[in-house]
Amino acid sequence: MTDEGALHEFRDDPDHRAALEAVLEVDEASDTWAFEDVPVDTGRFGRFVDRGIVEKAGGGYRLVDPDAVRRAVEDGQAASDTAAESSTEEAERGLTEDLDLSAVSTGRLPAVGVTVAVIALFVWTRAYIYPDVFRGGDIVLTANDPYYYRYAVERLLAVSTGPLDLATLTELRGTGSGQGPIFAGRGEPLFLATLWLAASLLGGNATAAGTLLAWYPVGAALLTGALVYLVGARILGDHRVGLVAAISLALIPGFAFRTSLGFGDHHAFDYIWLMATVASLLWVVALDPDDPFARPASWAAGALGVSIAGQTLAWEGSPLVLLALAGYLAVKVPLDVLADRSPLRENAPVLLATGIAAALTLGCHLALGWHSIDVAVVPTLLLVGGLGLATAGDFVRDRDLGVEALLSLEIGGPLVGLVALFLIVPGTVMRLLGGVSFLFLRSNIAEKEPTFTLESALGLELLGPFVLLGLPVMVWGLRRAAAGDRQWLALSAFGWWLLFLTALQLRFAAHLATLLAVFSGISVVWILARVDLTALPVPVQRARSDAEREVGDENRPEPESGPPTGGTRWVEPDSLTVRSGVATLLVVALVVGVSGFYLPGEVEGSIVDDETYQTAKWMNTYADEQGWRYPENYVFSRWGTNRVYNYFVSGVSQNYSRAQSNYTKFVYNDSQASAAWYDRLRNDTGFVVIEPLPRNPGTIQQHLYVTYGSRWTEAVHEAVSHYRAVYASASTRKKVFTLVPGATVIGTAPANVAVEARTTVEIPNESFLYRQQAETGSDGEFELGVPYPGEYEFTAGNETWTATVPEAAVQNGTAVRIGE
Repeated sequence: MTDEGALHEFRDDPDHRAALEAVLEVDEASDTWAFEDVPVDTGRFGRFVDRGIVEKAGGGYRLVDPDAVRRAVEDGQAASDTAAESSTEEAERGLTEDLDLSAVSTGRLPAVGVTVAVIALFVWTRAYIYPDVFRGGDIVLTANDPYYYRYAVERLLAVSTGPLDLATLTELRGTGSGQGPIFAGRGEPLFLATLWLAASLLGGNATAAGTLLAWYPVGAALLTGALVYLVGARILGDHRVGLVAAISLALIPGFAFRTSLGFGDHHAFDYIWLMATVASLLWVVALDPDDPFARPASWAAGALGVSIAGQTLAWEGSPLVLLALAGYLAVKVPLDVLADRSPLRENAPVLLATGIAAALTLGCHLALGWHSIDVAVVPTLLLVGGLGLATAGDFVRDRDLGVEALLSLEIGGPLVGLVALFLIVPGTVMRLLGGVSFLFLRSNIAEKEPTFTLESALGLELLGPFVLLGLPVMVWGLRRAAAGDRQWLALSAFGWWLLFLTALQLRFAAHLATLLAVFSGISVVWILARVDLTALPVPVQRARSDAEREVGDENRPEPESGPPTGGTRWVEPDSLTVRSGVATLLVVALVVGVSGFYLPGEVEGSIVDDETYQTAKWMNTYADEQGWRYPENYVFSRWGTNRVYNYFVSGVSQNYSRAQSNYTKFVYNDSQASAAWYDRLRNDTGFVVIEPLPRNPGTIQQHLYVTYGSRWTEAVHEAVSHYRAVYASASTRKKVFTLVPGATVIGTAPANVAVEARTTVEIPNESFLYRQQAETGSDGEFELGVPYPGEYEFTAGNETWTATVPEAAVQNGTAVRIGE
């Protein structure tokens, strides 16, 4: 039976209506006919068959209901004529000056409205924390690591003369290679170069750098969302999938966190290149494999090559992500051999892309010093490995050796290569093993924790309901890949590899989110199709068409060779029922409810709290008053906030390794070791910040946090004499100390008695009693060290007296004799 809803849809589209009219003419002239007899493209004809307008009859085709098709064509033409007449009349009345009727009739205005709404969703879910980032005259980036990039961009701006000073790019030669004081150990040269250039164009000062780093993640999210839409709507051919995928990406909590306002880390930049690589690869494999050197294939290969190079140069960890491309080739070549296709010819555009990427990355390494050779050579390894594998595939195919021989080469070849590499350049293999340990060894860095744990609600906290929506499509995609669908092989290679990385470390959850959004888009449209609210997703329609051809429908037309450009109507007019409405509401409630529950916590979790910000500002003011310069004003703190403190105090926030290596040892060392730590820290530390960490009895942290270093008889802590409390936050949860030599108080009292000194110390937001004690000798002499100036009350036995300790004595470590 003919789908009346489809006829309503097709009659309103001029192209579809013309195709229906052409089919009707052929059908009236013959009882059955072949596909070749009608002047209709394969994609449109396939939709006529899928929607029950055309059916198979014997060895050919025929219209299911010619009368219904004739009525639809006539009604559509009448409606078109009426609309044209109405438009002419309105034009004659001058109304067309006020209303663009062509925009209304073609749906451009609704499309613009939807685009604006999706952009607003992306921006609002990331930028609603604006007051927490832009605080008065300060730009308070979120989290800790963005302050490295802020420091680096400001340094680049300081050494450059403007955006045309391309010599500045060579300043990044230290990234990833341990050279240079600014960028030692960093591996994001393209990211830093892009930030420097953009900041130069925006004004070339610290404000421009801060503003750029605050807003760039939001812009990167929009670009990534656009690429996700492109994959769903243009490459997979269904605008519904593209739109749902973009909305899904906007709502995935982990992705929103990594692309939120103020989170100026390198991650958001990486996602653009990741999705560009995936989109370009899908474009390449969608083109006609029989003409791999045509102009479209060359353009697609060029886009893929640039994307691979950008991915590599953006981040030193990119080889991990690009392993998915290696996995694609490792599966694709054996499938080509099984299908009796030439692997070299089939994969020529992909191999050309790796060659372009190899030339670009090695060129940047040799000319600018970007990246270590271990990273810069990765696209070259992809090229060599891919060429070798494809050549081996052709060899096996030409000699009919069987795919088993090729699989043996795939497994044995890399093992032999690793052994040879170890014998020739053992350092490279050790660095490779270090990269593997990076994945599997745990640390105190939160983002290296696994994702699918009970604490993270089995991944819902970071990935929302989209992990539940996307996984079934990923499984279905494996079946499509095994059946020879090159696009789904590419999607599966990246999707499943990123799922594996995400399972190991939650830092990859947002990488996975980009692919998961596409899978979720297909899943949501499929669910709505199951309740007859809309048509099946185009990828599912194609799969069904392929399945029908496999079971013997040779006359069914092949799918279009290039990327499809259309989709289907969102809602079928006759399918709006209570059942479909309830199902739609349930899907929306699932997506919005779960995402809405977790997303704010993820986005707000990295905000620098007000106490940390105010503490940093206070230390900056204090350091300026003291005339301290770096490293005199270095802040020794917990490493997770170390860059934040040091940026606002000294502007030097490139490294937290000192705090990461030593702070925990310091706070949890025995209180009696405080003097030894003072000797280690005093020459290059201005402030020590103590926070409410888990307390261990008898430690420096417990002593300084509870009593500000005063004598504490309850815990048997003797007073410290080199740690001077200067500030407490509003809640007193954060306490700041400076390191001072301390004054040595010398005096006399009765022999062999305890002498206690007390003074009340006033600091911002707190006051406390500082107590210090010493024993007199047989001659009645005593001496004790104190870190605070002021008037002290001394008690020895029944005697009490007061004395003043001057500021100079505390700062210079000189002796003060009292009682004379």
